[in-house]
Amino acid sequence: MGLRDDLQADLDEAFDDDLDDAVTTFTGSRTVVSGEFDPIDGMLVVNVGQDPAKATWTRQLRRP
Repeated sequence: MGLRDDLQADLDEAFDDDLDDAVTTFTGSRTVVSGEFDPIDGMLVVNVGQDPAKATWTRQLRRP
């Protein structure tokens, strides 16, 4: 086993035991379109985008 595998195994074990309360599984969806007012944040959504790997979303917000 290499160093990376050792660290990954240690992290897996830590999140299964000591840190199990640090992660919460959830499912949700929310639609936000550019130019709309977001009532949760109280801000105007200027732009919504996704990274090329489709792993994360970003929102550009502006105070009204």
